[in-house]
Amino acid sequence: MHAWLASALRRFYPTAPAETQPSLTLDIARGERVAFQVVVRTEERDEQITAQVAAPEGVTVQTRRVGYVPLRHLNTQTPLNDVEGVGHIPGLVPDPLLPEATLHAGPHETNAFWITLHTSADRPPGE
Repeated sequence: MHAWLASALRRFYPTAPAETQPSLTLDIARGERVAFQVVVRTEERDEQITAQVAAPEGVTVQTRRVGYVPLRHLNTQTPLNDVEGVGHIPGLVPDPLLPEATLHAGPHETNAFWITLHTSADRPPGE
């Protein structure tokens, strides 16, 4: 199995290839929140995968599984170079954030967990 970190601004489809990004820098102010993804890709066999996140004091963590919904067509009357998801759509598209920290992934499948960090308003500054 491969696992990597990714921005919350990207979408990962079930057939997306594995990537490598072992670390991610996030900037967050006191009393605010930020999100990122933990993405996993299985190899030859299915896997039961659970995401666990440890955070420093004053930071709370919300972990959700990224679910998929079927999308039958690409957007109409849109130039192909402006369409996101070419090669994956029609098919399953990542969209709902489900209140689950465990998933069952089939072989050769990519899935993601959406991690949201909330900082307390009185958290001292630091890295």
